[in-house]
Amino acid sequence: MGFLGFCLNDSQEVFIASKESKTISGNPVFNKITWFSGKEKDIWMMNQSHHGARVSEDKWDRLAIVIEKTKSPKVAKFYQFKSGPLKWEEKLEEAPFKVSCFICHPNGPRVIRPNYDSPLDPTTIKDRLKVFFWNLKIKSYGRVIPHKSHTTNDKRLKPPFRWSSKYENEVLKIASCIQCHKEQGFLARGVLTRQNIPTIKFMLAAGKMPPFGFALSNEEKHQLKEFIQGF
Repeated sequence: MGFLGFCLNDSQEVFIASKESKTISGNPVFNKITWFSGKEKDIWMMNQSHHGARVSEDKWDRLAIVIEKTKSPKVAKFYQFKSGPLKWEEKLEEAPFKVSCFICHPNGPRVIRPNYDSPLDPTTIKDRLKVFFWNLKIKSYGRVIPHKSHTTNDKRLKPPFRWSSKYENEVLKIASCIQCHKEQGFLARGVLTRQNIPTIKFMLAAGKMPPFGFALSNEEKHQLKEFIQGF
C-alpha cells in the first residue's frame, strides 16, 4: 500500500495545537482529528478543547463533517455531538452548534493547520506527514456545498449554521479573489461573505491569501480593507 496509502487510510487520530483557533483569552485551542473513508462518504471527526490539552473528555467538543462523495459538487453536512470518543455511528446524540459553522467553512472541511511553533505542540513526525496528505485529500474535493438541511432561517438553531441577514451575506467581489471564491467553474471554492471576515483576516495575516501566483493590486487592497471594516 505504501506510506501515502497508509496516511490516506489510517484513521488513527492526530493531536494538534491549532495555528488558527484561539480561545477568547488568546490561549491555544487543541484538536484531535480523525478521518474515515467509505465508498459514498468521507467522515472527518474532531474533538476540540478550549480548556487546555489535558482536560477530561466531557470538556471536549465533538464535531464532524460528512462529505457525500456521490454528488457533484460534493455535499457537506456538519454536526456537533455530545462529548465522546472519535468513533462514528449513524445515530450519535447531537448537540446545538456553539458557533456558526459557515463563518469558517464556506467550502466544507478546512485545511488542518497545526501550530508547529507552539511549545505545546504535541504532533509527531508521522502525524505531520499524515496531516500533509490529509490536506491534499481535503483539497481534492474541489467545490463543496452545504447540505440542504443547513437552512439559513431555521429559528431552532442558536447560533444557526449560517447567519441570514442581508448585510452578513454581502459577497466579496474583488476581481482577484473571485477567481477562486465563486460558486462554479475551475478552482471554485465558494463565495466569501461578511460573516467570513474572521477567517479572511487570519488568512491575510498568516500570508495564506492571496495564494502563490496571485497578488492584489493597490486598489484591490483598498477594497478589501473597506470590506473588512464594514464598508
